[in-house]
Amino acid sequence: MADTLGVTQETVDNLFTATKPLTTSKHYQLVSGTCKRGEALKRDGAGLAPLAATTDEVYCISTIDADASGGAVDLTYSTSCSVLGSEIVFATGTLNDFRDSFVTNTQILVEE
Repeated sequence: MADTLGVTQETVDNLFTATKPLTTSKHYQLVSGTCKRGEALKRDGAGLAPLAATTDEVYCISTIDADASGGAVDLTYSTSCSVLGSEIVFATGTLNDFRDSFVTNTQILVEE
């Protein structure tokens, strides 16, 4: 049920912080697999996909759940934001495996 600000219970979480403005995009689609809100994703050809190895480079954070098991789907994601590290979802590995990738490949600020 929506409150007076239009925020539903499903959208209230601790993923995004207010340290840096949240910029979202829909330029690329999720081309394979499934992802959860807060999942770190990589570029995969012409789209995005869940991280498959700890050597993958993080590109963005998904802002919604999505399922591309039946084909590519639209996805809202952020390449420039601040997030709480404990809330990031990884298909493989942990934050420690991808910390350098966040710093060198993204404009995503990971907060402890």
